[in-house]
Amino acid sequence: ILIINIIKLFFMVPIYLAPKNTDLKVASIKECDNVRLRLSEMGIFPGSVLSVAQTHDRGPAVINVKGTRLAIGWGLFSKIFVDFER
Repeated sequence: ILIINIIKLFFMVPIYLAPKNTDLKVASIKECDNVRLRLSEMGIFPGSVLSVAQTHDRGPAVINVKGTRLAIGWGLFSKIFVDFER
């Protein structure tokens, strides 16, 4: 099981390193339950598909989730780890 988790880490990338306008699958959300709850209320949870529309170096990011554009702060944005949709 440890080896499987290590392999998964190599295929996950922080969302801020992912290319824009590409379908991405949320692999995990790093942080406490409050962050996971806040993001899940916006439709962002492991397994959901989203795309990055716009980012800045530390300002808010604009993402597309289920046909809706959302602006989220860098703090929440940086907690999302994604896998490229295959």
